[in-house]
Amino acid sequence: MKLVLNPSYCQLRNFVQKLPISFPTLGDCIYKARNVLRKFSYEGQWYVVKNYKVPLFINRIAYTFFRPSKASRAYEYALRLRSMGIETPAPVAYIELKSGGLLQHSFFVSENCSYPRMMREFEEGGIAGREDILDAFAAFTVDLHKKGVLHLDYSAGNILFDRREGSVVFSIVSENVFGQFQSILPGRVGRAICRRRVCPFTRVGRGCFHRGGSAGAQGVLGQDRAKRCFEMSPEETPFSKMRGNS
Repeated sequence: MKLVLNPSYCQLRNFVQKLPISFPTLGDCIYKARNVLRKFSYEGQWYVVKNYKVPLFINRIAYTFFRPSKASRAYEYALRLRSMGIETPAPVAYIELKSGGLLQHSFFVSENCSYPRMMREFEEGGIAGREDILDAFAAFTVDLHKKGVLHLDYSAGNILFDRREGSVVFSIVSENVFGQFQSILPGRVGRAICRRRVCPFTRVGRGCFHRGGSAGAQGVLGQDRAKRCFEMSPEETPFSKMRGNS
């Protein structure tokens, strides 16, 4: 068993080591589909454990020898996001278990995000009276772009938010975040990438919050807010030098 524990959570080592056995009866199941998420309380703090589905055989080979596992990426990406000042639940640990020399089971543990609302609520009911949330979301997305973050699963169910001290705050709760950082570029190429990959439900003309991040749902953000999410001048991006400021 491979266990990587955040040094800030050394007190949880014995507990985390037992997760492969205790997981099926741990706390409350909050999501069950391809992967399973369970929420639990330990010494007054709430945590979430994600148990990843056993990969296909070819992927077991890939995750063992050629690329990091999903649990490993979830842990490392969370550390990276937080170091950039982007809110996401604090990563606690990840575990990898092998069978026959190949990765079989993996777990990712994080603190629980206390924000009670998802952007998914905009899939129905209109936006009247909630325009300020969308304005704040557009600004949050622009901030991601300026920091060079390419979110590969920027769907409404992976963005939590709340009102805190008069402001709207957001947290990303998916580990499928980074692609090639240099993919966010100024100019027409960058806008095309952004429409397709970075914020698929904020497209100009047919911007939408919808399941799966594909086109075809009702527009919500509106053209002005959507434009702000990806129309950045070269000096506003961290990648202008890669294209000679063209």
